[in-house]
Amino acid sequence: MTVIGTVIKGAGKGRDLYGVPTANVLLTSNDELVDGVFAAKTTLEQRSWPSVACLRRIEDGVLCEVHLLGFDGDLYEKEIVIELLEQVSPLIPFESSEQMFVKILGDLERVKYVFRHNST
Repeated sequence: MTVIGTVIKGAGKGRDLYGVPTANVLLTSNDELVDGVFAAKTTLEQRSWPSVACLRRIEDGVLCEVHLLGFDGDLYEKEIVIELLEQVSPLIPFESSEQMFVKILGDLERVKYVFRHNST
């Protein structure tokens, strides 16, 4: 599945707390989208990056938080295309920031594995 949206400003937790900056895209509610963490390919201005995408339902729709592996730059207010390739883990609640950090690191490794072992 592919989603397209404009990057909006988020709370900055991924970058500030975990060193994993994310581009946040708010999508209109879509029943086809499943909450979870995905290996993805994100395209900006005809260039693509392997990515980790986290989708979760919020009051206003579906929030897609995507970390582009190897990208360093400003994505605010840019339109990006996110191709969800493979779900690597479900969303789970956390009791602490430390638990969340461990999960993020594991998801990053799972996504890197997907890209190393598939021709996506």
